[in-house]
Amino acid sequence: MPFGSIVRALGATVVLATSVQAQESRPFRDSWFWGAKVGTLSLGTSDAGRTWAPSIGAEWLITRSAGGLWVFADHSSFDARGSVSDPSIASGAREVDLRNLRRYGFAAVVSPRTFGMIRPYAGLGMSLNVIGRAVPAADSAGNSAGAGVRTAIDDQRSRASVLGLAGMQAQFSRAALFTQLTATPASTRFLLNDGPMVGVEVGLRYNFGSSVAR
Repeated sequence: MPFGSIVRALGATVVLATSVQAQESRPFRDSWFWGAKVGTLSLGTSDAGRTWAPSIGAEWLITRSAGGLWVFADHSSFDARGSVSDPSIASGAREVDLRNLRRYGFAAVVSPRTFGMIRPYAGLGMSLNVIGRAVPAADSAGNSAGAGVRTAIDDQRSRASVLGLAGMQAQFSRAALFTQLTATPASTRFLLNDGPMVGVEVGLRYNFGSSVAR
């Protein structure tokens, strides 16, 4: 092959590599991602212990050059038994049947570096955790719960908490595959009170356009 052809081929390769690199990096910066995710959430009560609940959800990621804002909503399916204080019965605690959990939240996300097409990220925010169903059980004598117990259940059925996020995504032009870990601390004023809730998720994000007005 003539020397001139080799030079032209090398030049074209450099231009193509630069263009590919730009296409890989540009879709993250100043972008609006919509995503879907599935996973499992570790949760539990002090009465019944812990369980893994399958989850499904949607999310939005609004980015700048090295971070952005992450917003999410998800649903986890489970059945468990918790309890609230009830001085009217001998045990002092009224059992409560629990089913399903909805979470809504956001986090400020930072992602200062990339490793090829892999972009690690971390975030800190807030989550509102709402149990879908919380029904007091009858006691051993068949007596139903009083108004005070029902008020306590309503109060402990939902709780806002700090949320931590860590994950990584692999960028393929406008699409990105991701896996991430979420964690919220335990609260004694929440029916799901057996340690922190920890979620492991995988999903797909897609860049639907710029997040900056032009």
